[in-house]
Amino acid sequence: MRTFLRFHPVTRAATPPDTHLLVYDGDCSFCVASVEFIRKHSRTTITLVPFSQLPQYDLLGSLDQRKILASAHYITPEGIEYHGGESITRALRLLPGGWVFGLFDLWGVTLVRELAYTLLASNRAVVSKLTRLLRLSRPV
Repeated sequence: MRTFLRFHPVTRAATPPDTHLLVYDGDCSFCVASVEFIRKHSRTTITLVPFSQLPQYDLLGSLDQRKILASAHYITPEGIEYHGGESITRALRLLPGGWVFGLFDLWGVTLVRELAYTLLASNRAVVSKLTRLLRLSRPV
């Protein structure tokens, strides 16, 4: 039986990045539109790294390839690596009023966050097609 919810423990980068860094699926139109929104509105510099460019960075070394490709990852300049739904709420905290997204990290709410994230991440192809259909993102 397939695990429906994925809870990812926080890991540490061997070499912390110089800026906040968000690793995502560059082949997913929804993912691209989402991270571009975060980058555009962030109160600080955030580097966006699609999966295809990840080998250029010394990050996520404690995760196997399957886990890396299964979800987004947010890495702080201190080297803390967040995964799955938590990676997105951590990145959203960089937006003006971002403290609100910290509510998704509260006990109990994390279940809803991970459920929603897992549904989206498991259906990236369909969500990407819908994103392109609604013209929320340029084709990738």
